[in-house]
Amino acid sequence: MVVSQVTNDFKQNEESVEVAEGNQSRNTIEELDGFCAEGKLKEAILEMYSKCGSMDDAFTVFDQMLKRNLTSWDIMISRLAKNGLEEDSVEFFAEINRSGLKPDGQMFIGLFSVCGVLGDIVEGMLHFKSMSKDYGITASMEHYVSVVAMLGSAGCLDEALEFIEQMPIEPGVEIWETLMNFCRIHGHTVLRDCCAELIELLDSSRLNEQSRVGLLPIKASDLAGDKKKLSGQNPQDVWSRSTSIERVTDLTLIMKRYTHCSGGCRNR
Repeated sequence: MVVSQVTNDFKQNEESVEVAEGNQSRNTIEELDGFCAEGKLKEAILEMYSKCGSMDDAFTVFDQMLKRNLTSWDIMISRLAKNGLEEDSVEFFAEINRSGLKPDGQMFIGLFSVCGVLGDIVEGMLHFKSMSKDYGITASMEHYVSVVAMLGSAGCLDEALEFIEQMPIEPGVEIWETLMNFCRIHGHTVLRDCCAELIELLDSSRLNEQSRVGLLPIKASDLAGDKKKLSGQNPQDVWSRSTSIERVTDLTLIMKRYTHCSGGCRNR
């Protein structure tokens, strides 16, 4: 009797395990079917090929996709750029409209980066205007930072400063941090130090010791002295340097506004 009972219990347990494994297998198959049906498998393959730099294979997979969503387009656009095919990336972005889809805000951030690498700021600024005008996407601080980075990477530091001055929202510390970094790259020490001063006022924790080295406050008397030195020099050089001085003067005024504002003033 005891042996018979043990045997029956064992068979019941074995059947329960088989049922459980069968249910698990069916669930796995259903999940896999859903994974394939939603195109996620091809997106994963697309990501794999593009990460490996096999863009020809990525194009083959992309062309074979029956239904392409923003994710698949975003993978191609971002990976083309990361594989040194920036111009193809911009052209691919233009294809989205013809596909019947509309780009989202994240795609534009990637596009600004690509335009910065190409040095095509005209194309980048056209896309920035199109973002709100044609697609109704409100620019976030991340978008503004991306545009400043685009201008900065192309060496257009005066244009970057002008863009910041025209922002409809108060520029955050990340804006000045981005501009400061590109000023360091391109050797614009005066503007770099101005940005560092602003960062010091907004959030001193964002500055490291390297950023603080050589940081000198700009005084009105210094600017007046520089203007006096310009007299008698080549008019072309004078115009160029005067433009930079006026920019610095504007930035100095901004710094004074930050200095005398309360903490809530920055968030208006």
